[in-house]
Amino acid sequence: MAAGETRPIGPDDLQRAVRSVARIFGAQEVVIVGSQALLVGRNDIDRRLRMSVEIDAYPANLHEWQELHPGEEASEVINALLGEGSDFHKAFDFFVDGVDDTTAKLSPDWRDRAVRRTIQVDDGTVEAVAPEPNDIVAAKLARGDPKDVQFARICLTSGLAKHDEVRKRLEVIMADDLLGAALGRLSQARHGPRPQSLGTDR
Repeated sequence: MAAGETRPIGPDDLQRAVRSVARIFGAQEVVIVGSQALLVGRNDIDRRLRMSVEIDAYPANLHEWQELHPGEEASEVINALLGEGSDFHKAFDFFVDGVDDTTAKLSPDWRDRAVRRTIQVDDGTVEAVAPEPNDIVAAKLARGDPKDVQFARICLTSGLAKHDEVRKRLEVIMADDLLGAALGRLSQARHGPRPQSLGTDR
C-alpha cells in the first residue's frame, strides 16, 4: 500500500503511535483525540470509523516539556518526526497528527470519564488516555463538518454513544449562540440516512 492510501487504523497502529510519542517526550501518558480515540477503549470498532490516515495525539506532559524547551511546540515536533510525509508515515502507512489539549472541544471534566489502555514501551508501560465515546462524538458535532455528522450517526446507531449523553456534553461545551446548530447536527445524526462510508478522516 502506498503512503497516503486509506486503510482501517487498528490497535497495532495505536500502540505504535503511543510508543513513538512517549519515547520522544518521555511521557507516561499519551492523549489520543479525534475519531481514532475510540480504539483506546476497545478493539472491535466498526471498520467505517477506522478509515483514516492519521491518529491525533499529544503527550500529557505537553506543557512541562515545552517549558523545558523554550520556543519549541510539541505538536510541531510530532509533525516533523511522525507526521504527514515523514519516514514514519512512509513506513507504516499512517501518520501521527500533533495536536494539543485545546484541539478537541471537550467538557472540563472529560478526564473523569476517560478510557485508558496500558501499552508496553521498552522496559516499562505508558497509558494511552482518550475521551469516552460520548465526549468524542460531542467534540465532532461541535466542529460540525458533514463527515462528523456521519461519524456521529455510526456511533449512535452502533450503541457506542447515547443521544442523551451526547446532548448533555454539547450543552456544556457549546456557547449559547452555537448550541442550537450543534443540537441540529445531533438530530441529523440520529435521524439521517445510514452512511455507507466516511471516506478519509482528514
